[in-house]
Amino acid sequence: MSFRFDEYRAAVLQDYELRKAANNLRFGMDHPTAVTLRDEAIFVCTSRFKRSDEKVLATFFKSHQDQTGYVSAITEINVSCFKPLINFIKGRTQKPEERVVELLAWLTDFEARPYQHYIVVTPEGGKPITALIDAARSGSGVDEGQVREYKSQQSEVGSGKNGGEIEARPSSQKRWSMAWKNAILILLAFPWVLWMLAPKPAPPGSVYICDSQGAKRYHLRKNCGGLRNCKHEIITVSLDSAKKTGRTLCHLEGG
Repeated sequence: MSFRFDEYRAAVLQDYELRKAANNLRFGMDHPTAVTLRDEAIFVCTSRFKRSDEKVLATFFKSHQDQTGYVSAITEINVSCFKPLINFIKGRTQKPEERVVELLAWLTDFEARPYQHYIVVTPEGGKPITALIDAARSGSGVDEGQVREYKSQQSEVGSGKNGGEIEARPSSQKRWSMAWKNAILILLAFPWVLWMLAPKPAPPGSVYICDSQGAKRYHLRKNCGGLRNCKHEIITVSLDSAKKTGRTLCHLEGG
């Protein structure tokens, strides 16, 4: 891995911390959990899917033919796959896998992603202010001047005030066109997402269980809220088999 990846990793994390300090993150991203990251990934994939992001998506959710396939994969994935990202965001891991860094860049819409693009558009030595990250994590807060500078930079995108390094902002007509395209994609994907999230009853005489020795409940629906914290495989067994192992009906389903 190139030595500049350390620079890229710090830049992605700095961008996240600045967005957090400026209240420029969606709900759940400022204090992420595995479930909120999964939900955010579904939202991002539905609202701003880009072919250029498929490489990082494939490393986490496997390769799929289209946007619908990725949304489906994210919806059904075991949320434990997001734990490395939580560790990275919270500073528990100093050097996570490259794909973890790229996933954060995708979720926050880091402009210079992926790394291969970053090293082309960013001059060598353009290192981020790592002290900002340390301050945010230590609880001492982020300097208000840096936050104001970040907000100013966001408002100057495309204005030509950044030395011409940032592309011009699309015209109003193009922005409306892009907004309509995104709206149409969301409308097309919405019924499918509803179908994916709709209750899925088990086959007659069967129930769903978390294939863990510590699990004590069985479930009538695969997407029962009681299965959200399952870190093992969710399998289908007969109702009699579930009862023989001492399992009882999930309290969310009337147990």
